[in-house]
Amino acid sequence: MNILYYDHYITSSQQTLISLVESGHTVYKNWQMDEEKQFDNSLGMLHIDEADAEIVNSWDETIEYKAELIKLTEDLIERYDIDVLKVDTPHHSSMLYDYFHKKIKYIGVSEEIYLLEKSKNHGRNLVESLGVSVPEIIKRGNYSDDDYGTNLSFPCVEKPYDEELSTKIFNSVDEMAAWKETKDPDTSHDYYIEEYFPDMVEAQVSYVIVGGEYYIKDICTISG
Repeated sequence: MNILYYDHYITSSQQTLISLVESGHTVYKNWQMDEEKQFDNSLGMLHIDEADAEIVNSWDETIEYKAELIKLTEDLIERYDIDVLKVDTPHHSSMLYDYFHKKIKYIGVSEEIYLLEKSKNHGRNLVESLGVSVPEIIKRGNYSDDDYGTNLSFPCVEKPYDEELSTKIFNSVDEMAAWKETKDPDTSHDYYIEEYFPDMVEAQVSYVIVGGEYYIKDICTISG
């Protein structure tokens, strides 16, 4: 089979791609650095053209970019006679899934799954819509607000709306002030703060599919 692979994380599926090549499949992928390309070539992988890779490696949420990415992917599928499209970058897959998943064998997340990964608030609202109790939101705001870190009880849990920022647990006003000092003064990300529940069990589940069977690993930790 001929496989077209998109990824921004360079090595997230590297061992999978190596195994595919060793099994006789042909892998075409995007690339960002000459060193990366040379290393991939030594493993038997092939690459899309530099101009095409630049389009795949860029990212914005505009309709124009989505149309450009879809058109490029259609051209690459035809050019390389692709059988499988594998997209490991979630935001790219969210743009491509609806268009391609019924046209070709497709491996990647849908927009709904991407939203669950991207937005903690979206996941919260979805859980709440199912009738499950969720922590109370005690404050909403923006990192640039003058009242950031005030009018709160501690400990508390801060969750950003932005996918690239992490959840924080704060035990005092001083901790929040120190955290804000690490941020760019122009940062304008929105956040919300939830009440804190001690000794909650957090479960992280990972899995792999081999030969049609699921192998599941879960890790439970005590956290707020």
